[in-house]
Amino acid sequence: MTSSTVVTTTLPASAQEEETAFPTGYVTVTDLIAVKPFAAVVVEETLHIAFTTAVRRGFDPDQATPFNGGRWLLATASGAEIESSGTASTFNAPGAFTVVFPWTEGEEPEPTTLTLVEGLTFFDDQGETNVPFTGLPMTVDAFKIADLPVTTVTVDSLTVTEDAAVLTWSSSDGIPVGATFTVFLTDQSQNTVGQYYEQGSFFFGGFGEREIPEQTSGTVTMQRDTSFQGPAAFETASELRVFASLAYTVSFPASAEFDVTDLPIVSR
Repeated sequence: MTSSTVVTTTLPASAQEEETAFPTGYVTVTDLIAVKPFAAVVVEETLHIAFTTAVRRGFDPDQATPFNGGRWLLATASGAEIESSGTASTFNAPGAFTVVFPWTEGEEPEPTTLTLVEGLTFFDDQGETNVPFTGLPMTVDAFKIADLPVTTVTVDSLTVTEDAAVLTWSSSDGIPVGATFTVFLTDQSQNTVGQYYEQGSFFFGGFGEREIPEQTSGTVTMQRDTSFQGPAAFETASELRVFASLAYTVSFPASAEFDVTDLPIVSR
């Protein structure tokens, strides 16, 4: 199971005072990580500000807890102060992330100051449960699928037919979780004879994009993979396996401020 501890490293005074610990223009958000905004993109009614990160010189990047964004405030030339609505990162660029702000379409952005209020780190985990297969259609009572460090994820109900599997899930204590489920039917030799998966799910964003989880519960419909096995193969099934890919975030104190008056802005 993945640990959700955000590690803070205590540095020697000489290292803390080293002016060249990070590239020019980067501002520290943790002892080992600094960030810098490099561009903004207007996409319909949102303003996306892209950041890159750097690890303190002399330290192994694996020692640093990843920084995936956080909660930010954007001040504009008109005097408005806008709170960020989300953060996204991509598996293809682990050293970068994007902060998203609501924006009025057609309005010319005039950002002046960008302030970090709270840091954020993503964590990934998974869960799995096996139950005896009793034939189709099949209904499974509630069961726990994962004990995460921050919450427990439960499958509240599951109904499986030849065409689809409908699953309702929830997270304890109102903790948001990103969840993607897959249902497998296996025979006595553990060969998969049927599978159901969820298209357009939490982990199926473009180019590996991942967003801050917002759901604490939900109902998903997984279609049977008709290209995998025909319905006749279900006659050999002996076990039903539910697999969950899960993501959650941990917030931690962090602060930074940037003058973004001259930040390049692109309209898309």
